[in-house]
Amino acid sequence: MNLPALLDGVSGIDPQDYATTKSGFKIKIDPLTYKKLTKIQIAQFEQQKIYSNVADSGLTELQKSERFAESYKKMQNINIELLIDSIAEITTPDGTVVTDAKQIFDFISNVDTKITREIEQLLGDLRSQCSMKPLSMKSTEEQIKKGAPVTYEVPVTFDTANFFG
Repeated sequence: MNLPALLDGVSGIDPQDYATTKSGFKIKIDPLTYKKLTKIQIAQFEQQKIYSNVADSGLTELQKSERFAESYKKMQNINIELLIDSIAEITTPDGTVVTDAKQIFDFISNVDTKITREIEQLLGDLRSQCSMKPLSMKSTEEQIKKGAPVTYEVPVTFDTANFFG
């Protein structure tokens, strides 16, 4: 892998940290910290574990449905918390700037769901500005004989926690 070439691919990007909703709310993103990223990954892992355990259990359909509902609510709460943690400030259409976490929480909790989803999408778009494109790799003949695809993509991340993983 040619690391300098990969880094050159993102070095010329001027990342933006603001996005504006269709209804005129200007959202400033708060950088995704390693702690927040870890929280997201743990939540996703727990969610997958719950789905697997419930699906493979001997529970009745009603019990499964209740467990899935509990799991969904927990994941939804984590998503809202992470969304709020991702917002540094909100500027309203009339120009009022809000930076207080409690007020941002109140806004997200009470605003129309369409706006919340739009904000989530905009924040995702902002975060992906500098992401590395996956590398396209080719399988060896031996790997192909064992059922691997001829080509596949490998995501590129710079994460010291799984550097040697």
